[in-house]
Amino acid sequence: MSDEHASTPPAETSASPGDADVIVGPVNAAFNPLAPEDIMPAEPPSEETPPQEAQPGDEGASPPPLQPAPRAQSILWGCLRDILLVLAAVILASAFIFAILYSINGTLLLNDREKTTQLTLEQARLEEQIADLQAKLSAQEGAIRAVDDRLNALQAQSDAIEQAAEVARQRVGELEAAQQRVEEDVVALDERMAGLEGEVQGIQEDIADFERVAERFTHFVEGLTRLIAEVVGEGPQSQVETTPEPTTPVPETTSTITSTLSLTQTVTITLTATITPTLSVTPTPESRALRLFPPTAPLPAPAFDRGVIYGLVWRDADANGQPDAGEKPIAGAFVTLKSASGRQLLHMVTGVDGRYTFINVPPNAYQVVLHPTPDQSPTTEMEFMVRVEGGDRIEVNFGIR
Repeated sequence: MSDEHASTPPAETSASPGDADVIVGPVNAAFNPLAPEDIMPAEPPSEETPPQEAQPGDEGASPPPLQPAPRAQSILWGCLRDILLVLAAVILASAFIFAILYSINGTLLLNDREKTTQLTLEQARLEEQIADLQAKLSAQEGAIRAVDDRLNALQAQSDAIEQAAEVARQRVGELEAAQQRVEEDVVALDERMAGLEGEVQGIQEDIADFERVAERFTHFVEGLTRLIAEVVGEGPQSQVETTPEPTTPVPETTSTITSTLSLTQTVTITLTATITPTLSVTPTPESRALRLFPPTAPLPAPAFDRGVIYGLVWRDADANGQPDAGEKPIAGAFVTLKSASGRQLLHMVTGVDGRYTFINVPPNAYQVVLHPTPDQSPTTEMEFMVRVEGGDRIEVNFGIR
């Protein structure tokens, strides 16, 4: 310590409230300074030992030794103690707050678990519903596929019906065309029948005229016979020489009747008559078509003032335009007889033997036309021009491939 402290009169000081209760006596004027190692930390007073008070008789006694001032470590210890107390309070408060939060968190976790359980149950229920919906969807897809298959089958049936209807419409069109042709044929036949009736009437009139002429000729022959008998009288025998009837038409025939009388008188009577043949047929050599494809019925003979047009429609396999062995006739082919100007006169459909015949054709020029179907290709001409005279029989053949 410095000398300034030595001159300071002794006094009594009391410690601060925070320090221990220490009574300091009069300070000696001079003392030796204490070494640092001699300074011992002051122990805090025990709560059990109360401080000693000064006795009245102790005034002359020597003062107690000096007590060292409290060290800075005690202050630090107090601070540390306060800090520790604060920390302990903070820890306790934190623990309390943590307990409260844990309790709240536990409640929240419990609610979350319940909600999680409910959500899990709801998820399971939704998964079951999804599985049911998927099963229903699969069933619906199967039903839709079955309906699609049925629709496809119905569409195929509808297409087949449409095709059949189209074929039926085409067939109806062909039948209508055939019916129209038949009606035209009927009209032509009616016209032909009317013409034939006129021809028959004319023939009947010709026959009546011929009968009248024959009757007059018979009367003439009878009269002539009686005249000869009267002129000649009865002789031994009469001989009539008559030239044989020619096979070809002749303009006239001469007959001579000679009678020998017993009186050696010869009378010669010459009769001259003109004979007109009623029928003249020129033989026609048999054609290749007739040899290979003979008709099922004989061909009619033409009248002396009419002609016949006939022919064959056959399947010309080698397309050479000539009938050959092994080829077949075509039934149902349509052949038309037209005038030279193209007017339709008659229609014919070939029979099972592939043949057609136009009879009683008046002398004139005509067209014979074949009408093939779209799937037929002719190997000969489809149209021929012919000239018919009385008694002609003309053959016109058509080949189809």
